[in-house]
Amino acid sequence: MGVISDWLSDPQASVSLAIALVAGTWAIAQFRPLARERRRETYEAMADHYVELRAARNAAVPRFPALLSIGRDSVQSAAESAAGSHAAAVAREAKEWRGLDIAFTSSYELLQSEAKFRALLCAIELIGRWRSESDLEVDGERYASEILKASEALAHDVNVFLFHYENGNYPARQTLGLLHRSLAVVSKVTEPVVWEKSVHADARWGRRALRVGLAAQHFNDVTGLHCASDLTWNGTSGQHLVHPRLRRETAGISVLTDSPIRPRLLPSLRVRLRSLYWHGVGLLSPVPKLWFLSYGGRRLRDHRRYENRAADLLGVALEGGSSKKDGRPSMDFSWSLETLKTQQRARVRAQRRETGRLAWLWLPRNRRRGT
Repeated sequence: MGVISDWLSDPQASVSLAIALVAGTWAIAQFRPLARERRRETYEAMADHYVELRAARNAAVPRFPALLSIGRDSVQSAAESAAGSHAAAVAREAKEWRGLDIAFTSSYELLQSEAKFRALLCAIELIGRWRSESDLEVDGERYASEILKASEALAHDVNVFLFHYENGNYPARQTLGLLHRSLAVVSKVTEPVVWEKSVHADARWGRRALRVGLAAQHFNDVTGLHCASDLTWNGTSGQHLVHPRLRRETAGISVLTDSPIRPRLLPSLRVRLRSLYWHGVGLLSPVPKLWFLSYGGRRLRDHRRYENRAADLLGVALEGGSSKKDGRPSMDFSWSLETLKTQQRARVRAQRRETGRLAWLWLPRNRRRGT
């Protein structure tokens, strides 16, 4: 303290300190317009990039059939006409899910509900039929092959856009604040196509579209301006619910709905605290890598953890892991989600036996393949 007081009592040192403070303040003031200009350029680049996708969105979104809804209705009808307690349980699940239309279909949620899993499986079967027959006819409507090609092009182009989002080039709060309704719909439209490609191509194709759908839904939940409205998709068969609202305005009073994501214990307090937390995260706008700093939260974390498992399980069902009825395993109730998981684990154990118990330490060369 003595050194500091001596230094401050020195007139020359005091003048130097004052000059340094003024110069530092001036330098900071000069950098602010640069940062503001850089943010403006980033927002303009983001908006211009998404505008370039307008043609692809217009070609696919209004004309693509709601395959998940069709699959759910088909599975429910088949389960109600089938015999056995297992089919009856699937029918009950499908009926309960109908109240939420086609919402809540992350990879984790698919693995927790056989009705949702079978509905997606049915959608993948319909896409396979669509590819082989060029035109798809379902529920008295005919859909041209160009619609399927348009949805694939849309999934690809949106995936490129979302590459910049997931790597932090487009700030999360601003991107979702401007585009979350459109991105949620695009994600739901392309969802069956992405899963079908992932299963048949055995590759991670277009899955950013699935992840940003969860981020858009979560943004809608934690933002006070949006949480009182549903995310919906106006398709060929009418309006479909993509994600339900968290709040409902009644006589000027905001009331929590019975959404599946609503907290059960101290709901109002926890919803407010959650909104404040994610508002702070949005102001920071970190790169969306860590789940607790990424819009999407725990649902996105669980989806990332289980998306490969869900794709592999769909492949087990489609490739003969279950008996097929008329080439449509989704309508065959001789298997269940648990038996599929058992078959999946058996396949994994067989692969481990082939490579040996010490594969983690030493993997021998396969001389037959020359690798």
